[in-house]
Amino acid sequence: MNLKKLNILLVLFITLLGVNNIFYASETESEVDERFVPESTLQKSVEKAVEDTNFNGSVMISKNNGDSYDVLYEGAAGSDGGYDMDTIYDVGSVSKLYTTTAIMMLQEQGKLNYNDKITKYFDNVPKSKQDVTIKMLLTHTSGIYAEENDNHNVTKENEIKRILNSDQKFKPDSNYLYSNAGFTLLAAIIEEASGQTYEEFMF
Repeated sequence: MNLKKLNILLVLFITLLGVNNIFYASETESEVDERFVPESTLQKSVEKAVEDTNFNGSVMISKNNGDSYDVLYEGAAGSDGGYDMDTIYDVGSVSKLYTTTAIMMLQEQGKLNYNDKITKYFDNVPKSKQDVTIKMLLTHTSGIYAEENDNHNVTKENEIKRILNSDQKFKPDSNYLYSNAGFTLLAAIIEEASGQTYEEFMF
């Protein structure tokens, strides 16, 4: 199993911990089938998980059938209500797991290095940020911080420029500050290093 598949499976496993009443690692495939069929049993399992964990979202349970997957159950669930299978969710910082995995893959492929400075990937980096490395962006120690941009129609180029020209909160690698802006820069680095769009590289 390559690194990409392993990390995607890890992310999915972590995500499913939120509905820990649905899956048990010790169950065999036949036991899972027996437990989750018919659909009414699935629905009850999902409802129980919602009660126990305050889970909100869409749920799909599938079985590996060789070259494809059989969907055993799909539905929306939420303690707050108002969810259906067409609901669009803001995945928020879940995307950071995928971005970090992509950076690891590119490091493994020799297309970037954790110690690369961001000046390798961006032009006109202000002096205060010229010593920032990929590793610092990953570990939130770059000192780069920019407020969230409410303009969802912004271009990648303008957003990178805005972030690079934001205030530098501290000298790179001297402190810690959670930074969404740093991960925006990492997504752009993925595109530069891979020669693909973020979406193309991820899928």
